[in-house]
Amino acid sequence: MTGSELRRIRNSLELSRVAFGRALGYRGENVDRMIRRLEAGERKITEEVAEIARKLWLAPARERTARASRYLGTSSEGARPRSPEDGVAPAAVHHDRGLPFGG
Repeated sequence: MTGSELRRIRNSLELSRVAFGRALGYRGENVDRMIRRLEAGERKITEEVAEIARKLWLAPARERTARASRYLGTSSEGARPRSPEDGVAPAAVHHDRGLPFGG
């Protein structure tokens, strides 16, 4: 997986770099910088991180939001839901059209 593919997944999930990084399993104070470096191609994306990113993207919208929220404490802390009524972001890309990246 390339950095631009990782960025497209993050953008389709409408997560900040910190929220996305935590959902991928990164911890500590430098999560934002790590995701920025991965997306810029400055760091290699491991197969494990690529697989987690794919699973996050393929999960139904409610499951994605719940999974990301576990790492954030609340869904409003980094995740940006579109629907204020239910706090769940709808899927950004239809899954029958394929992944937002080439693979």
